[in-house]
Amino acid sequence: MSVSELDRLSAARYVALTTYRADGSPVSTPIWLAREADHLYVLTHTNSGKVTRIQSNGDVELSPCDVRGRPQGTPTPSLAKVVTDPREVSRAKQVLKAKYRAQYPVLRSLVALQGRTTEPTVIRLSERPPS
Repeated sequence: MSVSELDRLSAARYVALTTYRADGSPVSTPIWLAREADHLYVLTHTNSGKVTRIQSNGDVELSPCDVRGRPQGTPTPSLAKVVTDPREVSRAKQVLKAKYRAQYPVLRSLVALQGRTTEPTVIRLSERPPS
């Protein structure tokens, strides 16, 4: 991802993350993300479909969108990877908290009210290497 693509995506309030099922069909989800250096971070529920799909196929697309997930720009091909390093997970949470400020604890509370008490999963999004 070029610096301008990182700037464009990280400036968006919501971004549509498109992952792919085993049959190749796309699944798009509006997400929050935050930038750290040359990559972006996403926080999601551990048992979400997007985590399962990313573990099978890390090729994704990102596009700024509205709160309902309707794209508002050209998609950017990217590579997604589930983060397991505890230090990187901690840093990802910090950059997301910094970007979303008061909304972050509200979202975490809503997730807990839904019965999702496990620690969230962090996904790192970066430039897709040329094929």
